[in-house]
Amino acid sequence: MEFTVVSVAAQSLWALSRWYEAFQREHPEAGVELTAYFIATGCPADTRKKLCADVEAADFVLIDLMGAPEDLINAVGAALEKCKGQRLVIGCGFHAVVFDAEQGPVRLGLSRELARRMNAPCLPLGK
Repeated sequence: MEFTVVSVAAQSLWALSRWYEAFQREHPEAGVELTAYFIATGCPADTRKKLCADVEAADFVLIDLMGAPEDLINAVGAALEKCKGQRLVIGCGFHAVVFDAEQGPVRLGLSRELARRMNAPCLPLGK
């Protein structure tokens, strides 16, 4: 299970990395992989290319780009549209990607597979 996080919030990424280390120690068999990108200080072209590829391929993506440069927001948005996994966007960007006017929220929440592997209940955030 590939879990990709792109954020401008250093403290949140630090806390997530600490949780992930503990989770990996306790549940190495779970097969959960975390890739995190801190983009508040910028994102070089080679990193941006890998970031977008990771977003596209992820089983679960958490995006927090509030205050990020517009070109980075556009690049991540294009990758997010290609992502087949679960997507959670913090902030007011990308509503067209995660919200369908006729059907309501789509692909929001933990996937059942991720919840099963984490031995946690599946808590949908959408409808």
